[in-house]
Amino acid sequence: MKKNKLILLLKSFTKAEISAFRKYIRSDYFTRREDYLHLFEALLLQLASKKALDKQQLFQKAYPRETFDDLKLRAALSDLKAQLEKFLVVQQVLQDDTENNIRLLEIFNERKLGNAFQQKLKKVETALAKTSKQDLNYFQKKLRTQQLKATLLASQKRTADLPLQEISEQIDINFMIEKLRHACSQLTHQLVYKTQYDFGLLKNVLLILENGQFLHIPAIRIRYYCFQFLSHPEEKEFFDQFRDLLFAHQVQFERKELKDLYLLGINFCIRQLNQGNTFYPQELWKLYQQGLAADVFLEDGRLSRFTFNNVIGIGINLKEFTWLDHFVEQYKNYLAEEDKDSIIYFNQARVIYHAKKDHEAVIQLLQKVNFKDIVENLMSKTMLSKVYYELKEFDLLDYHLTSFQQYIRRHKLGKYHTTNYNNIILLLRKLLNVIAYDKAQKQKLRTEILQTEVLTERKWLLEQL
Repeated sequence: MKKNKLILLLKSFTKAEISAFRKYIRSDYFTRREDYLHLFEALLLQLASKKALDKQQLFQKAYPRETFDDLKLRAALSDLKAQLEKFLVVQQVLQDDTENNIRLLEIFNERKLGNAFQQKLKKVETALAKTSKQDLNYFQKKLRTQQLKATLLASQKRTADLPLQEISEQIDINFMIEKLRHACSQLTHQLVYKTQYDFGLLKNVLLILENGQFLHIPAIRIRYYCFQFLSHPEEKEFFDQFRDLLFAHQVQFERKELKDLYLLGINFCIRQLNQGNTFYPQELWKLYQQGLAADVFLEDGRLSRFTFNNVIGIGINLKEFTWLDHFVEQYKNYLAEEDKDSIIYFNQARVIYHAKKDHEAVIQLLQKVNFKDIVENLMSKTMLSKVYYELKEFDLLDYHLTSFQQYIRRHKLGKYHTTNYNNIILLLRKLLNVIAYDKAQKQKLRTEILQTEVLTERKWLLEQL
């Protein structure tokens, strides 16, 4: 039952959501079913034990006076899942007062409650005027409010007051934001997966923007420069404009939309860094520092292992070792419990390797690591390869590289990772066979290292020559 949709859904709940669902499930309005509550509590206990789920025990907790009935249990679990999903919808709705009021406007309009509509309309317009947000969500709410207002005025035959021009301009703004946002996603996917997309009306949008229209709106201007730096990575001024605008206007975006913009910049910088572009380590560092300060990367109070690893990686690249020590202490408790120890040991090993070259400490830390993630395993094996080489443990290194190569063959990796780590192993083996005093042999290997297109350990390999 580990892959059961109900179990996966329940695992995604925070402690606060679990507490709120208990109140929800007790409500007569939604469902007054004691068996659902007992089943819910029994599931939580079994999940906490991290053992395989026991159907018999679940049934007994929910229906203590009945004989086990698998069909009844399945039906109850299915109904409980439906209630959990409905609860999430209710939670989401309750979080946004302005959205709720706009929905009430729609309801009042349908019920012909003109006075109630006008009172609520003033409240919505005041809330929209006061908010600091100027993102797509804000503009969508603004458009819906304008359209509802026009409907009311038309019903009152006040056609001279209809905000048709404002609605037309708002539709244009929303379309431009949506089009640019989607175009950036298309372009990113196209660059990574070598896919070709038809960008439709985007050419017309870009022509309008290049003529100076709509670029005064930060939500459009930021995405315009985002598309430009993705399209023209060789022209860094586009990225600079994007970065400066993002930092200057980030308070205008809801957290989810802001995170998407940060990730577009971060992923671009990582690709440039992997291609050896020396401009981008500092840019990546700025994005991570600003994003961390704005809590952009936290999801339900958790920092992903990938963000944690990437921050450590770029900090090492820039030799910001003191800052990294503080980062680990500050953010280690934001890691998921099941990942926490391995991620901390691994990243402590990385920092110690680059800051102190304490090989024994690195080996001891890596021995404690138990990774589920393949890429983290590959990074760990690469670091261990370098340690063995630097310790001149060549027999141990030879055995390790054979094991490393077998690991790559056994696991399904993307083309980039397969190519990169096979290149590291191949060139490290060639490095082992280089005769120290043979300058021609060393120069030949140096040229091969420089000409190898995909190679994250290029700098280290060159240093060994």
